Amino acid sequence: MKVISSPYTFIDGDVLDPRDLNRVWKYKQEALADAASRRYIESAVSISFAKDCATGYSNSDSAGIRTFTFKSPFDVYVTRAFLNGEFSAKSDEVVVYMKETSSGNPPDGCTVPWLSISADEPLNEEVRDVSPARFKLAANTQYEILLDSAAAFTASRLDLTFHVLSDRFAFGPEPSFSPTIVNEFSSLSQSTQSTNSSNFSSAVSGLTTNSYAPVCLSLHNVSTDNTSSPDRRIPIPRIGDSRATPTAVSISFQFKRTAGTSTAFYARIVDAGGTPLGLASLTTASTSTQLAFSTINVNLHTSTDSSSSVTANDYFLEVASAASATLEKAFVMVWIK
Repeated sequence: MKVISSPYTFIDGDVLDPRDLNRVWKYKQEALADAASRRYIESAVSISFAKDCATGYSNSDSAGIRTFTFKSPFDVYVTRAFLNGEFSAKSDEVVVYMKETSSGNPPDGCTVPWLSISADEPLNEEVRDVSPARFKLAANTQYEILLDSAAAFTASRLDLTFHVLSDRFAFGPEPSFSPTIVNEFSSLSQSTQSTNSSNFSSAVSGLTTNSYAPVCLSLHNVSTDNTSSPDRRIPIPRIGDSRATPTAVSISFQFKRTAGTSTAFYARIVDAGGTPLGLASLTTASTSTQLAFSTINVNLHTSTDSSSSVTANDYFLEVASAASATLEKAFVMVWIK
């Protein structure tokens, strides 16, 4: 929607109709309200409790394998969650927990468990659960999603999808504009109109706040080195940039490795040529589960031509290491504004 930038002109001797002045400010008021109402982005996060197409998680996998750990750099809300899959073996209820790492407690509003599959559900048939629980994930707070059971189980396939809601105004008040409306009994002074113009500009500046959406990568039993390899990366979906450049702003990198010498592991964004542009890294020889978190600033658009044939606009999320190593699991979450 085009907003008029110069709504009034004063010329000596002219008589200005109050209705003309008011019409312009009311139009701007409505235009700002329309733009501010487009404040939310709801995105899906998909997690698979499977190592590959033929091997699902089981109770024999360590907690580090059955846990997905991440941070959001901004406040977001989980609005709903879906769990579906098949089990080839199951002796008790299989559950999914969401908890805050530091306290071990679920976020306020999240049920315990978050999702579950009853012990009575049949084997080798599709099973599912839905959670309508709505709860907040606080900025820069570490959370864990854990698959667990009190008895043995083996999943042939098990997928978790949950929706996260981001608000460009951080769930606070949206910018608004209330112009001074004049009539035939009001003074049509330029100062009144200048005040309206200044107030409108201040309100419009509040529209620059951003919304955020996540992109995830999960790998199991993968050999890594410092090359850029298709088997350790996924393409980042292109995001429409007609109004603003999409920018990656943070990376959460959880991994569990087999025993080995100390080396640096990377979760990074690379361009079409494999050049690293932003990363989270951690140097370790430990076999325990690790988490690295990094704030980045990577613009995900470089060309004025956004057609699919322009590879300059292709970016990838990738796992690598300074020296050859093996990761039992890697889980990466990148947030894009």
